[in-house]
Amino acid sequence: MNIRFSSRRLLLCLLICQPLDAAPAWVAAVQDFLLEQATAYGGEVHVEVFAPAARFPECVTPKPFLPSTQPAPPLGRVSVGLRCANEAAPRYLSAQVAVIGQFLEAAVAIAPGTVITPDHLRLARGDLGSLPPHTLRDPGEVLGKLTRRRLAPGTVLQSHHLDSPPLIERGETVNVESGGAGFRVRRSGEALESAALGEKIRVRLSPREVIVGVVSGAGEVSR
Repeated sequence: MNIRFSSRRLLLCLLICQPLDAAPAWVAAVQDFLLEQATAYGGEVHVEVFAPAARFPECVTPKPFLPSTQPAPPLGRVSVGLRCANEAAPRYLSAQVAVIGQFLEAAVAIAPGTVITPDHLRLARGDLGSLPPHTLRDPGEVLGKLTRRRLAPGTVLQSHHLDSPPLIERGETVNVESGGAGFRVRRSGEALESAALGEKIRVRLSPREVIVGVVSGAGEVSR
């Protein structure tokens, strides 16, 4: 028999497909643990704990945990551990965690190199566990970015679809700041390539000196 629980954002156990007192206390502990962990996704959470093949005795003071190999927060088919005060070794169970939440799609066809604006986006809703890896859900992660390739309407936006806009263009004169304990040195140089915030960039300080720094702002490079 499989026991199902459901939850909405900030609330646990809004929908219960089977009364809690019909399930062993340790199963309820696993369900509550997964529900609480998965609320980090900010959507409607559904948890199904699969009945183990073996019949377990009662678990005294159940303490669920996620194995080190299990990504957190849990999503999709997951393994969950359970420590019991009356058993030396932990138990391991399988469960399905589904989160129904919002994510971003292309609202229109978007050409490569386009700066993303709100008009390019729409919010969709579905099971986050069935989406591609690195799906984007926060408009703040997308607005102002540049598209790497053409995106058809309805494309689920993923991080590899986008680039940060360059803060420094090739050939631009930039300020290079370097220093150590108690001192700072600023010099001017020529950017040898374009780069976005946090990216490495080569700068020519003189005909014989080229350094590598990190873009720290518009026209600013730090070492």
